[in-house]
This record gives sequence, C-alpha cells and structure tokens, in this order.
Amino acid sequence: MNTTGKTTQPFYSHCDMNDPLCRAERLRIQFDYYRWHSLQPDDNDDVDTYTADIATRIGKTQRYVCDHLDAIYYLTQLPQLHALYQQLWHLDDTRLITITRIISALPTTYYDAIDTHLTRWLTPTQPAQTIPSTRAITRFLRKTITHLGYHLDNTRKPEQYVYIYDAGHGLAGIDALIHAGVAELLETTLRSIKKTHSCDDSTALQLLLEDKTSVVINLYDTGTGITYTPQEQLCLRCLSILLFVCSVTLMWRCRLVIGLQRQCVGLFKAVMGCVVSLVVGCQHSGAILTMLKNMISVGLPVRLTLSVYVGIITM
Repeated sequence: MNTTGKTTQPFYSHCDMNDPLCRAERLRIQFDYYRWHSLQPDDNDDVDTYTADIATRIGKTQRYVCDHLDAIYYLTQLPQLHALYQQLWHLDDTRLITITRIISALPTTYYDAIDTHLTRWLTPTQPAQTIPSTRAITRFLRKTITHLGYHLDNTRKPEQYVYIYDAGHGLAGIDALIHAGVAELLETTLRSIKKTHSCDDSTALQLLLEDKTSVVINLYDTGTGITYTPQEQLCLRCLSILLFVCSVTLMWRCRLVIGLQRQCVGLFKAVMGCVVSLVVGCQHSGAILTMLKNMISVGLPVRLTLSVYVGIITM
C-alpha cells in the first residue's frame, strides 16, 4: 500500500492511498467485507430461506446474496490470501466471486496449494501495478489446478446466470453466463444498433431494452420497398418449397382421419402461405414468419421447423 508521495515499494494502482478516489474504494471494499462476513449463516440456518430474507431486505436478488456470502466464506478458507486481502484490500467482489466459482468445485485437499500459488500471484511486485482482471484470474487458477494434477469437470454444463453489481459512481457492471447462440445474437444486435444510431455500447443496450430500435439484417432499401439479395431470394424460395412439401405430407397423412377439421384448416393455411410466398418470391419476411407459425400450429415439430429454417437461411 502506497502511503507516501513517490515510492519504490510495490503496490496496486487502485490501492494508492495518495489518491482520494482510491481511498474511497478501499473503504467500500472494507465495508462490503465486514457486512458479508457478519451475515454468514449459522450451521442451523436454512440457507435458502436465510438468503431469500436478506435479498428482500436489501433489494437484491437471492443469487447476489449467495455470491457475496460464498465469496467471503471461501476467502476465509484460503488463510494466506485472506491475510493479504486484509492488508491490501485489493480484491473487489467480482474478483472474489470469480475465485469462489472455481475453487468451490475443488476438493478441499487442494486449498492449501491453491492458497500459496494464488497469494504469491496476487501480491504486487512493482509500483502502480495493474491488478489482474477476472479473466486473468480464471486463466491462472485453471492453469494452476491442471498443474496440481486435478482436472475440472468441463463436461458438466454450467448454470446460466445474469449478475448485476454496483460499480460505483452511478455505474453498474454486468456479469453473465449465457448460451453462446444468445450471446452471438446479442453481440450482433448491439453492433447493428451502434452503427445505426452512432452510439456507444451502453446506449445501444438501453435502446434495445427500451424497445426503441428495430434491427433488420441483410435487407436493402431500393427506393421502391424492401427487397432481398438474389442469394437470399433463392434461399427463401427453397425454404418455401420445403415447407410446402412438409405441409402436403401432413395433409396426406390426415386425409382419412375424421374429426380433424380444425387441423386441416391450419394445414390449408400453411399450404396457401407457402404457395403465395413461392409465387411472390418471398418479397416480405412476414410471409416466412406466418408460414412457420402455421406449420408449428398444425403439429410440425418445432425443432424440425426451426432446423429447416436455420439450415436454409445460413447455407
């Protein structure tokens, strides 16, 4: 910790006690530590009920409460890191939670070795050193664990979550673990909004959440209306043909079944939607959505319908 003007002693840049903002951050970290340390549940407490009650009282989610309680608990299981932490106050809640999520999957027999390696690595070695990010901490821990001869279970699908935390100064941070397809869609959508509105990431996310923007991908305005590229027209026509064949197949299967008038009406709508779409060359995306809806409503498996749609569009 730097307490004098210029010093050659090693310290993290955010632990510079000559900076009033750093001092304020140190107080915040200390407050969070003592608060969550004092709230650790007793052995006889029902953890689910206990954390739900705290979440209600402080206006946070139950996951938020569990993450912070676990972070302090597992910190106390690493005595060397715990002592360094109480000396420097250099680890914020996001870094503590990152450490917790990894070591909580380990047998306790590895804690001593992890404690030694992690404490040494998180000790500053030069003045105004930048503290490792959560991603760097994750990489270091995984590498260390592998070196110790333990292999984390990468086959178990991790639980998805969205975690929002207070970053100070009127800002908030978002930590999320979501499906790769959802992440790709979110990234593509935000990129399109940023380009359309010439804004930053935060504004783009706000516009998306407030539903004040619409994103159209790969569509071009020719002055006479929206049209598709030749390749897209071909793909959409192929999709129409496939859906038409599926509709006819379903209708043929139902030809001798009595009492399916409603279903047959749905089939007829699906067929007509396909025919109309094929004739006009799929000039409007609404026709595709209508066809998909009709196909699903009459019993065509959702997985098959979406597979056909995605397979043709991405070919």
